[in-house]
Amino acid sequence: MSDDGGRRPLYARVLRLRYLRPGGALCFLFFEGAAILGVLLSLAELTPWWSVAVLPATVAVMVKVNDMVAGALGYRASGEPAAVPMGGAGPARSGALGYRASGEPAAAMGNAGRPHADVPRQTRPAAPEAPAPADPRRGSKLPRP
Repeated sequence: MSDDGGRRPLYARVLRLRYLRPGGALCFLFFEGAAILGVLLSLAELTPWWSVAVLPATVAVMVKVNDMVAGALGYRASGEPAAVPMGGAGPARSGALGYRASGEPAAAMGNAGRPHADVPRQTRPAAPEAPAPADPRRGSKLPRP
């Protein structure tokens, strides 16, 4: 386990989250919020009584799956993407995460990682000027029949 295990919320420690770092309020919302929602749904007779226990367990499973997906994609606990190994293996979206397939950070790429910064922007041609409307006080400049 990590050295900050005592400061992490109990919910995160029980689930052994390695890549996600939910705060106290979010852990409260995950567990107690799901339990309260289960109680309310059961009291309204929209779900059976056992949903009070199943709903928080289902939320916990989803949080754990999200933690494992974050680990598979290479995210660190700080929310930043992990560097791609020099062999080029890594997430398929490595370019979108700010790293080239070679492992170089986006800052080393041209245009600071913006792929289309050097493409000239197409502009629309200027619209032709419309003639000014005739002033009704000065009379019409149209020929009379």
